[in-house]
Amino acid sequence: MKPLRLSLEAFGPYAGRQDLDFADLGDQSFFLIHGPTGAGKTSILDGISYALYGQTSGGQRETRDLRSHFADADTPTRVTFDFALGAKTYRVERTPEQQVPKVRGGGTKKQPYAAHLWELAGGAEVPLATEKPTVVDAAVADLLGFRASQFRQVVLLPQGRFQEFMLAGSADRQAILQTLFQTGRYAALAEALGEREKALREALLAAQAEERQLLAQAGVAAARELPDRLEATAQLVEARVREQAEARRTFDRAERVLGEGKHLEEALARVQLLEREEVRLAEASEARARALAKAEAALAHEEAREPLREELRRAIARLEELEPKLVDLEQARKEAEGATQEARRLQISADEDIRRRDAAGLEATHQRALLQELRTEASQLEGRDGLLRLARQRRTQREQFDQAKQLVERASAVHDAAHAGLKAAEQSVQAARTWLRDLQERHLAAQAAHLAQNLSPGEPCPVCGSEAHPHPAAPSSDQPDEQALQRARAQQDEAEAALGQAQKSAASRFADLETARARREDLAHHLGEDAHADPAALEAEEARYLEALQRSRQAEASLSRIERSLAEAEAVQQQVEANLAATTRRQSEVALLEAGAQARMKVHEAALPEELRAPGALAAQRREAEGELARSEAGLKAAREARNAGQAAAIEAEAALRSHRARLEASRAEGRRVEAEFAAALEAAGGEPPSEVSPVPDLPALQAARDGAQARFARAGEALGHAQSERAALQRLEASLAELEARQGAEERRHRAAASLARVARGEDGARISFERYVQGALLDEVLVSASERLRRMSKQRYALRRAVGSGDLRRAGGLELEITDAHTGRARAVSSLSGGEGFQASLALALGLSDVVQRHAGGIRLDTVFIDEGFGSLDAEALDLALRTLEELNQGGRLVGLISHLDDVKARISARLEVTPGPGGSHARFRVD
Repeated sequence: MKPLRLSLEAFGPYAGRQDLDFADLGDQSFFLIHGPTGAGKTSILDGISYALYGQTSGGQRETRDLRSHFADADTPTRVTFDFALGAKTYRVERTPEQQVPKVRGGGTKKQPYAAHLWELAGGAEVPLATEKPTVVDAAVADLLGFRASQFRQVVLLPQGRFQEFMLAGSADRQAILQTLFQTGRYAALAEALGEREKALREALLAAQAEERQLLAQAGVAAARELPDRLEATAQLVEARVREQAEARRTFDRAERVLGEGKHLEEALARVQLLEREEVRLAEASEARARALAKAEAALAHEEAREPLREELRRAIARLEELEPKLVDLEQARKEAEGATQEARRLQISADEDIRRRDAAGLEATHQRALLQELRTEASQLEGRDGLLRLARQRRTQREQFDQAKQLVERASAVHDAAHAGLKAAEQSVQAARTWLRDLQERHLAAQAAHLAQNLSPGEPCPVCGSEAHPHPAAPSSDQPDEQALQRARAQQDEAEAALGQAQKSAASRFADLETARARREDLAHHLGEDAHADPAALEAEEARYLEALQRSRQAEASLSRIERSLAEAEAVQQQVEANLAATTRRQSEVALLEAGAQARMKVHEAALPEELRAPGALAAQRREAEGELARSEAGLKAAREARNAGQAAAIEAEAALRSHRARLEASRAEGRRVEAEFAAALEAAGGEPPSEVSPVPDLPALQAARDGAQARFARAGEALGHAQSERAALQRLEASLAELEARQGAEERRHRAAASLARVARGEDGARISFERYVQGALLDEVLVSASERLRRMSKQRYALRRAVGSGDLRRAGGLELEITDAHTGRARAVSSLSGGEGFQASLALALGLSDVVQRHAGGIRLDTVFIDEGFGSLDAEALDLALRTLEELNQGGRLVGLISHLDDVKARISARLEVTPGPGGSHARFRVD
């Protein structure tokens, strides 16, 4: 992971937007983040860690405390971080839960916590995970290969956390190793081996129980008794096979006799049925002959009515000749009625047009008056808009003037508090200086008394050289030691530092107060007399102007609609007048049509008989005549069809009788053949042949004989099946026992192996070290090897780290203790015995070694960046030089190394810097390369 750009908005000490482009470093891969204490150096790392994982770099500061106290309410807190992984570039952005101004109206609303992750490809943002922070957390962990806690041990080495791993006890160190390297999976593996051993033991016990159950089912005490049982069962099966074969032969003979008897009975029944059918067909043939004679008589009667049908045809022809005249009469009558109805309709339409014309005229008059009113109201739009803007400006400036007065009051109170703090700091500095001078004077007096004790008469004083000592200094009981002087100096330094901060704060607060006062005076100058106006009166004036403006806007918006309404009313009036003129012309035309139709009616009525003039009379007489003719012709046709059908039925009945008599004779011959076959089958079965008097077979007796033979055959088959099932069961049992015995041997071997592995993994055998503890010890040794290489260089080959010898049982939390080997003494001692500078060197080496090993075990992921946030004040010049050389070696191979420190000695050694500068309105940062 290599950082590209970092953007902080309202984050920590950065009030506005702080953009950091790491490309400004150029080819420099070792740089310093430098600035005074509290300026916001660590906030740079907090921003990177928060963007990636939603946590600060140390994992201790709450994310809700990261919002800048210098930021405006309108500026939301946001962190955006661009970074590269190999050839790909990504962007991650987070905004914490915070209160932001509402878009509409006053007040604020809560903005929820949100996170986004994109891949930057071709200048576009390709979404990978959005909105839900937990999804973004998981996606970042997948990309980098580390969770947040591992990232702080590999990339961000946070302030105050170096010595946690070095000075932790074995139990704490075990937990850290378990988290960083996920060694819990080895404990889970040991537990899984134990579960596997338990499952195999249960499977072995189950197999043994299964063997006992199978032997119990066979009724034997041991497997060796099974061969005798199988031999006896085989002999029983052979005897049952012979019994079944004999029963089968008896059943087949009885089955054949019964079948032949049924065939004979069916043949005799079929002959009897055909004889009865012959009688029925003969009777049907005679009945159809009689029906034919009756149909021929009815046909002769209908043919005799032909003169009546001819008379009906002549009457129908006369009525057809009069039909066109009746049609003309009906047409004239319809035209007269239609003209009368249209005249009524036209009169109604004319009355409606007159009403609509009058209504349209009234509507047009109303719309003209309304249009004039709206034009007058709309003409005042521009003037009213200007008045509203002026009123709104006066009210806004009046509100700003009140806010400025309140801001002056608050700034004055804050300035007074800062000034009081400055006075208190000055008093603290004066008191610290007085105390230090007093201690120094007493210390010098104590030194003089010490020298005076060693003076001898005649010997020169080592200070003034005099050989006379008339008034030697006497020792005092309250002599201060060197530690007291150091504490006084430290107290004076702290007081002077606090005084400097108080001076900065007082200056900043005074500048804020002057700015607020200038703003208040500027607003008062612009407002003039309105500065003392009542805000409620200004708001009421603005409301009146707004109401008048809205009326003008509504009038202007309504003009086009009223103009359209007026045009529509005038168009309706013109259209109705045109329709009324057309209706009047049509009324005249319809009156002429009605008179002509009445005249034609009188002419056509004179040409027709009076009884046929009524509508439908002629058609009724014609329909009556045509109906009677159709009925007579239909009767003739039906009589002919009945005669023809009777002829066909008589012929069909005679043919069916002849065909049936042929089938009857064939059935009688078939009966005689079946009777002979039944006698032969009965004789073969050893029975009596049927008598000539009663040839019908005794089917119930034959059925009973057949059922008895079948029952004997079934019993023989059942006995054979039982014997065969018993033999098959014994054979399966023999095979199952053999398979079970082989499986038991394999299960027992697997159980022994699994039990041995489980005991070793739990630390119960061998060296009595659990699998997880062994892996943790190996990982810790790997970390110590890498750490010792750097520690030797920083300590000039004096110190190295190793695991404490004989530190205890690795099954417990012990076994992970650390100790330092000292080449000067040739002995090892506890890491807690190191001095401040030595402890810093050891903890830094251990942190870098841990970073190397964590990265090495992170699936081949390459991390191209490391940030180190730690003070170097405990190191002397030589130790500082060695530590910086060690850190400079980290950037070999293209790794970017960022170091946080406020020491000038460190600043002098590193040419590339990210300088953080505090100010009254928040901090600012920029890259600088000398």
